[in-house]
Amino acid sequence: MVQKSITRFATLLVGLTLLLSGTLSAQNNDEEDRRDRTGIQLPATIGSTKLFVDEVGLQFLTDMVPGSGFFDPDTYIIGPQDVLTVDVKGPVSVNARALVVNPNGYLFMPYAGNIELAGLTIADATTKINEALRKELRDFELSLSVQMPRPVEVQIVGDVPFPGKYKLPAGARLDLAIFPAITEGELPSEGRNTPRYRSQFLTATNYSLRNISIERENPDLSTDGDLISYFSAGVQAANPYVYDGDIIHIRQVNEHSPRISVSGAVQNAQEIEYREDDSVGTLLRLSGGFRDGADRSVAKLYRRGQYGVTVQEVSLDDPETSDIMLEPDDRLIIPYLKDATRSASAWIYGEAINPGNYPIDNDETTLKELLDLAGGLTNAALPNAAWLLRSVPTDRQVPAATGVDTRQLMRTSNQIQQGFEYLEMEQQLGSERRMYINLKDERELEQIRLNDGDRLYIPRDYQNVVLYGQFNNPGNYQFDPGMSVSQYIEKAGGFSLIADTERLYVIKAGSRAWKNPEDTTIESGDMIFVDRVPFDELNAMRNYDLQLRNLRRSNLQLILTTVSTITAVITTYVAITR
Repeated sequence: MVQKSITRFATLLVGLTLLLSGTLSAQNNDEEDRRDRTGIQLPATIGSTKLFVDEVGLQFLTDMVPGSGFFDPDTYIIGPQDVLTVDVKGPVSVNARALVVNPNGYLFMPYAGNIELAGLTIADATTKINEALRKELRDFELSLSVQMPRPVEVQIVGDVPFPGKYKLPAGARLDLAIFPAITEGELPSEGRNTPRYRSQFLTATNYSLRNISIERENPDLSTDGDLISYFSAGVQAANPYVYDGDIIHIRQVNEHSPRISVSGAVQNAQEIEYREDDSVGTLLRLSGGFRDGADRSVAKLYRRGQYGVTVQEVSLDDPETSDIMLEPDDRLIIPYLKDATRSASAWIYGEAINPGNYPIDNDETTLKELLDLAGGLTNAALPNAAWLLRSVPTDRQVPAATGVDTRQLMRTSNQIQQGFEYLEMEQQLGSERRMYINLKDERELEQIRLNDGDRLYIPRDYQNVVLYGQFNNPGNYQFDPGMSVSQYIEKAGGFSLIADTERLYVIKAGSRAWKNPEDTTIESGDMIFVDRVPFDELNAMRNYDLQLRNLRRSNLQLILTTVSTITAVITTYVAITR
């Protein structure tokens, strides 16, 4: 039994020895196969494809990948720090990735060694790598692509705050290149896709952003940029890519620089710098489209000529109109239709039979007509406490003349600061927009004309009167048309100890107007208010009482002292006379 076990163990040991020796032999053969005749280490094999990854090149890769439009195989020039990918398909397939062009302009390629590529286009570099590989490989197809282009260095010249050279990530467009030159001298920290970034360009009106020239090493590739068209209309071609070695020229504009404008019934009326290739279509794109009610059949083009200003009527419905070329200082105005209807409506809330939103003729429909459309008032309405909230009136982007701006008032008024603080508080309350209405007054209803967005509020009548302030039992009390103010006060338990009976008011429902009790009649929804004795007056009264007590105490002491003195004198006189 023991002998059989020893035999089995010996057989197993011999098998393991043979297997191990075969594995080592295969590894040695594989190592020999992975070197070509030049001694270059060959890539690892995955399936039938040999994979090679340059570890140094991986360090140049970033998360930012330029758009496909950045690369033109016929014009892009390869240079140091470009990261390339080479795919070889054939009997021996090679997938070489992250191949970086070294500072001397050479690229290391498996089976080919070092190849000088700096200064070549992608097409020429493909041909040169192909020729080098044919010394080792046969019957293959090769493709070359830029996996990550090198950073580009451009130079900004002109009358800008921060001219000079700037290094930008590959795939940067013109806007990113000139941003640091006209702002803080640094690339935007918050990124390009932010409203603040866009506004910094659109507000830089002292720079020529529509006539930016880009000078390149190959004069045939020089171009220009128009960032206003890019930011306002999204024209990508107006914001071209920048490449290594570009020289970007920016100039300032002044009062003599020619301009053009579009205004009237358009979404975005503006005046911009003139370009030689501007047309009517350019202005229409930058305007953002027409407003509702625009009359596109008779747009007017104003042009300054030798004999004054001329007017040319053009139809924007005609496609050929967009091709009309503009001249310096041309002005395009799109009018409104003369008979264009203006959509308008008003709202009713609360105790109307049919509350809701109703169509009106702006500044024509009366409040009485609106109530009739809503079916009138319910039986629970409190008509004397209704109010009309006026919309913020604007007409073609012009605010109403009745608007209040306390900052303008402060320029010429001698009012004290406290008065202006009160004005600002009133403005925040929206007092100028609120109009209190007595719906029982037929004459008033017929006189009030409505505007688009007006809102009528009709409260419910709860048949109560509110007593508020320094009463012994303040609160809500049932309205009784036969009761006077004094009777309501008596019903509330009279005044409290600190009530100031000279400051008694009736606050009317709806209008919140303060009335003296003898000047008004109590109605449902009114409030009776009595103020308290002011703290300053109360403290003064307390100080007066204290001073009066001290005076009385001093007088008493004076009287007692006088009596004591007289008594002592009398006692002394009696003693002497005896």
